[in-house]
Amino acid sequence: MTDNSITALFERLRPRLMAAGRRLLGNREDASDAMQETFVKLWKSKSDANEGTVMTAMRNTCIDALRQRRPVDPIQETAFEPATDSAPDSPGELYDEIHRIMKLSLSERDLEIMIMRDRDGFELDAIAERTGLTEANIRVILSRSRRTVRQAYLQRKSSTSR
Repeated sequence: MTDNSITALFERLRPRLMAAGRRLLGNREDASDAMQETFVKLWKSKSDANEGTVMTAMRNTCIDALRQRRPVDPIQETAFEPATDSAPDSPGELYDEIHRIMKLSLSERDLEIMIMRDRDGFELDAIAERTGLTEANIRVILSRSRRTVRQAYLQRKSSTSR
């Protein structure tokens, strides 16, 4: 499919794509982002796209966006209360405490990057490809995120030992 024909197909389907995106994602901005991402994917693939292919690709892009949204955690909705103990009883409790601190002190993007690197073991280039950032940006974000979490943990630990 030529670049002009994929562009023409997207222009023709724009109202339907936006409607589908808004239904799935809940707002116009996210739907617009999903539509642009779908266009770029199909444009780069140089595949023979038709109406069904475009609509399916849009739906899949919206589903991917929904999967990447972080679920609402009731901990975020309440104030951070210091633990009564000075130290967690088990490694599992320590992990849970650090994870809560990460959720409360990091942005969604920084949390996602830190989890991809430290928990899931992604290489910097893979994280950069997934996020659209450079490897240098990823290194800086990881360094700042780790420092933020460490400071929040130490502050929490010192406030509970008083």
